[in-house]
Amino acid sequence: MDPQLARAVPHIVRERRLLLLKKHGGGPIPRGNSAYWVTNDDYPTQALRECVEGLVRIQASVGDSGKAASCRVTESTGKALLDKTTCGVFLRRARFRPPVAPQERTATYEHSWVFPPPEQDGS
Repeated sequence: MDPQLARAVPHIVRERRLLLLKKHGGGPIPRGNSAYWVTNDDYPTQALRECVEGLVRIQASVGDSGKAASCRVTESTGKALLDKTTCGVFLRRARFRPPVAPQERTATYEHSWVFPPPEQDGS
């Protein structure tokens, strides 16, 4: 990896969680750990170069098999590249128990793309 990019790789993702839609009586039940669906390894190279970060919230529909079937951004980072990456990775990785009730067909997920603070010099 380019040394300049290596310094910029995010070391902390503050918020990454599946938000179940409680107001609708629940939501889809994830298979596996949803914290691993979108990770720092997915940070787009261009966004690293530009030091872009932000919080994105998406809503996805869950198909009969339990796989995320569609994705839309409900709260944007303000950077299309991060929003698009989040939806793309989520659609490839997110898995749920097959839905049996209508309220289990919609998942809300949020992810923070966060850069580390600038390095402190030793002086």
